[in-house]
Amino acid sequence: VILSEISIVWAFSKDVIVSYGDAESHLDIAKRVVHGLTPGFAQLGGIWLPLPHLLMVPFLLFDQLWRTGLAGSIVSGTAFVLSSITIYKLTELLTKNKFASVMAFLLFALNPNVLYMQATPMTELPLIAFSLFSTYFFVKYLKEETDYLSLILAAFFGFCATLSRYDGWFLVGIEAGIVCAQ
Repeated sequence: VILSEISIVWAFSKDVIVSYGDAESHLDIAKRVVHGLTPGFAQLGGIWLPLPHLLMVPFLLFDQLWRTGLAGSIVSGTAFVLSSITIYKLTELLTKNKFASVMAFLLFALNPNVLYMQATPMTELPLIAFSLFSTYFFVKYLKEETDYLSLILAAFFGFCATLSRYDGWFLVGIEAGIVCAQ
């Protein structure tokens, strides 16, 4: 949380939260869902998948969060924090080694590219978070094949990943292939 907040404050102070043209577009798409000539869910159509925009909508009710880009930073920052925790838990699940888990957490959480992207309204961090959630629960299912709740959660978070970025579709395809091969 502290790393996320420091990164967001730095990006805000340097006025680089919406440096990417896509970042501004993501904010505008989400804003059109609640405010515009024809507000509504039909505004979500287009080139990008809808889930990251839907996650921003509650924060866009505050105009200042939209203008500064902080609405997207809240979503991406939350995804960063949850991703960091999930990386720790996934590594611990796979290795049973706390040192390896801490190292995996640090490698992700201290990556300058990840720290910057989590301060922006881009779709990368929601995809990473949902992919990690799906992977974590899928690995839990593979370790205990009668744990159908984990399989259902893996499928749900995989579904969320497919609604975040097109990259998520590959994850679901791979997981489905593994289940079919069992």
